[in-house]
Amino acid sequence: MNRLPAAVLFGALVLPEAAAGKVLWSENGHEIAFNGYLRAGVGASSGSPDQACFWAPGAAWKYRLGNECENYLTIGGLVKLDLPDNRIADYLKYEFRTSVEGGYGEPFTSSEPILSFVELGHLAGTPAKAWIGRREALLKDVYITDYNYMNTQGDGLGVYDVPIGPVKFYSSYIIERIYDDDATGNVYQHNLDFGVYDINTNKDGHIAVDLRLSRIFDNNGSATGVHDTGGFAVALRHHQANLWGGYNTLIAQYGRGAARSAFSYPFEPDWVGEKLTSGEAAAEYEDAETLRLIDTYFRDGENWAVLGLAIFEYRHSLDFDGTDQTWFSIGARPTWFLDDHWRITAEVGFDFVFDHSDDTEGFLLKQSIALEWAPERQFFSRPVWRAYVTRADWSSSFADEIGWPDYAGSTNAWSAGLQVEYWW
Repeated sequence: MNRLPAAVLFGALVLPEAAAGKVLWSENGHEIAFNGYLRAGVGASSGSPDQACFWAPGAAWKYRLGNECENYLTIGGLVKLDLPDNRIADYLKYEFRTSVEGGYGEPFTSSEPILSFVELGHLAGTPAKAWIGRREALLKDVYITDYNYMNTQGDGLGVYDVPIGPVKFYSSYIIERIYDDDATGNVYQHNLDFGVYDINTNKDGHIAVDLRLSRIFDNNGSATGVHDTGGFAVALRHHQANLWGGYNTLIAQYGRGAARSAFSYPFEPDWVGEKLTSGEAAAEYEDAETLRLIDTYFRDGENWAVLGLAIFEYRHSLDFDGTDQTWFSIGARPTWFLDDHWRITAEVGFDFVFDHSDDTEGFLLKQSIALEWAPERQFFSRPVWRAYVTRADWSSSFADEIGWPDYAGSTNAWSAGLQVEYWW
């Protein structure tokens, strides 16, 4: 382990509990606050002195417990100014965030662009807010995999919590340069998102409806040769509280063309822009599609807690980039509380991927168990220190694609390590 992650691990031991110390200064409605997230650890695997991570080829993400190979640190903050007697807004807020990461035993490097935006809140005496800058306007994930099934991060502007009768409305416009050519110009992707949420459907249940309209084109009259292409995505999200002592969220998503990710990522990589230089490729791209179904359940009880997940995803863009696959995943992370601080946490995740393009299939089964310490008797109590052991088994069809190169030709592996996770 190199010095920087070691220092981070040691520093986490003296950090305050997650509930404390976020607000640095507050007076008369004005506020300065500091927040962040830390994940750091050390580990080794049965076939390597380094921590190995096990990820099924074709799966959008992996199960996290005892299966993370990087140290990750996010630092952010905000300055909020109260605006008394202002007819436009009640407050003005500036937020920022930056992140760094590095593999176990490696130096930290920058991991993503700095997020920075300004927000006006409680417009005209309503709950509505307006923002401009670079932010995650809507980010939803499943914690045990960190899979962002809703992701609108980017440069732009938007509004949210706009009341329309008994429901609320949001909209955002974000833009990203996905391809540039010094000689001919740049290619941009533009996303316009709309949503209505807090729609009551039944006792303790409500839904949200999302729509994304996406467009890719260059800003110089097609000088780059990139064809103008578009797409759309729709989503329906149902949240049910007070279900078997917890809550359940069911999500259905569909995306096509420039929005083929179905909300899971905001923009295409640069190679897509490079490929859209013919009418045939543009037509094939606009036919690309993704269908995704997600169900997740969470219960946080007195003696035990559990977070469960099931995902079905079908991605088809065979003519454009050769992708034609089905991914199915099911997993859970149960926790048993031994007392107010100590607990045993396990995680089992099963991924199955069927590649229709070449009629191949394979699976990955990841199992972990950890002894953890946390300040409170809650699933999400942080900071948490854990010692874990992980075993992974996979099909022979993935023998050279998981844990490579240390496990080339293998179909199983073990790993173990220590980790701290903390947010504030």
